[in-house]
Amino acid sequence: NQEELESRFKLLEHKGTKAFVLRRLAQKSYHSQELLKALLKRNVCKDTAEQVVGEFIAQGYINDSDWVESFVRSLR
Repeated sequence: NQEELESRFKLLEHKGTKAFVLRRLAQKSYHSQELLKALLKRNVCKDTAEQVVGEFIAQGYINDSDWVESFVRSLR
């Protein structure tokens, strides 16, 4: 039925979004807003994008304060 399909789609989208973010973070550090923008550009549902980025923040893989400090150091 429709609800089951939507549920499966959300699960697949969530899984794919996590894989995308992991690949990105393996390459370099990102600010959370940068990742959100990249996800939305790829037509990931806003709720899913925010949820996945929130999970990575909670797990410590994304830290906006550390990112800003690193960015400022790179400007010196």
